[in-house]
Amino acid sequence: MTTPQHSALDFFRQPGPHTDLGPYRAAFHDLPRDVPALCEIVRGLVLHPFDAHLFGVQLPPERDAQDGSHRGVQAKLRRILELDGRDLTLPRPPERRLSAHCMNFAVLLTALLHHQGVPARVRSGFVMTGEEHYNHWITEYWRDEENRWVRVDPQLGPEQRRAAGVTYDAHDLQPGQFQTATEVWARCRGGESGAVRYGWDWSQPQAHGWPYLRGQVVHDLAAVHGVDSFPSSDRWGLIGAAGVTQADLALLDRAAALTNLGNAAFGELRALYEGDPRLRAPALAPGAGRSSI
Repeated sequence: MTTPQHSALDFFRQPGPHTDLGPYRAAFHDLPRDVPALCEIVRGLVLHPFDAHLFGVQLPPERDAQDGSHRGVQAKLRRILELDGRDLTLPRPPERRLSAHCMNFAVLLTALLHHQGVPARVRSGFVMTGEEHYNHWITEYWRDEENRWVRVDPQLGPEQRRAAGVTYDAHDLQPGQFQTATEVWARCRGGESGAVRYGWDWSQPQAHGWPYLRGQVVHDLAAVHGVDSFPSSDRWGLIGAAGVTQADLALLDRAAALTNLGNAAFGELRALYEGDPRLRAPALAPGAGRSSI
């Protein structure tokens, strides 16, 4: 008999349009099975533009727009090969890596895990260290022997860890280190934390606080359902909506609660997400798009 948990894990095991390696599957036929090694492969292909100085390189500003505008793993890999045509499992020199933000690391790691048949998904959330909690994107994968989701930050390599003074395990993030947008929403709505502490740019009213958090909840729901959205430019439903009603807030409360309940509630969450355009992402075709954060 198929249980709700098995149904959920079957869904998260399958690559979607944005995590299907497609013609690049053969390039990853002999991947290591351990997640830290997969993260090393990802970091050898992608460089966050904010981290370029850690490697002694200065990328031209246009590279960020050129490299970060590719939706879906196939488009990202195509651009990576344009920059350096060698085997995709080989690390590139920093200046020839894809210059892209944190979501791109998470999408690529999720795609590699799907390729190995591991349930995995991209999550939007917030780094919980410090007084202000910055938006960040990570990968969750299912560790069957422990019956739990494990959170991994594939962007955090030795150079980034040293620069930021990070001492925690980036391959098993704990609640005090990272929380998803749906978890933060529930905490703020329950009065346990203030929404003003969460954001990306505190000088912009739409880039922190309730409007920003609301948008990240919707982006997080889309990511859970396999959509590679661009948070800085993709807008639909309740993202950036004016005149949010009590019914809208109740919908977000319900969606966040179902997401936070885990695998057993995924069937109900999926029906809620797919049945309501305030949450459901429009058709976002893989390929070139607009630049992302």
